Amino acid sequence: MEQTFTWNQPGREHLELTLVIENDAIQSLQMKAIGCLSFLTLSQNMKKALIGPIADLSLPKGQDHENLIWQEMVLQIKGLWKIPVEHKELCHCRKVDTEVVDKAIVYGAQDIESIRRRTSANTGCGTCKEDVEKMINNRLKTS
Repeated sequence: MEQTFTWNQPGREHLELTLVIENDAIQSLQMKAIGCLSFLTLSQNMKKALIGPIADLSLPKGQDHENLIWQEMVLQIKGLWKIPVEHKELCHCRKVDTEVVDKAIVYGAQDIESIRRRTSANTGCGTCKEDVEKMINNRLKTS
């Protein structure tokens, strides 16, 4: 069975993995990666590590964008990736989408103040603070 997994941040990193999976193991893969040198270097290393049983895949360590992207990809492959906030719009006061906050975390806004500065989420009534914290914890717990 062939499956495709994708990460895309326009103007930054793009990763597309097409995996051939049989008996819960990756038999072969095709990868398209675009991004900075550190992302491309990690992508080449991860490509080598992906062949074999899915259960044996390990998460890369680190809280920089390339590791966070690859952590998500590995968790997607294992069927374990889930964003903890289910609504599309995370901050209703400022009309900030959940995806915008998630991408900001990946690219370095890893505390409430940084999220506020980069996205304006949680700068109104404050009711989304708990969701912002869930998003940060979800991304950083695997590091």
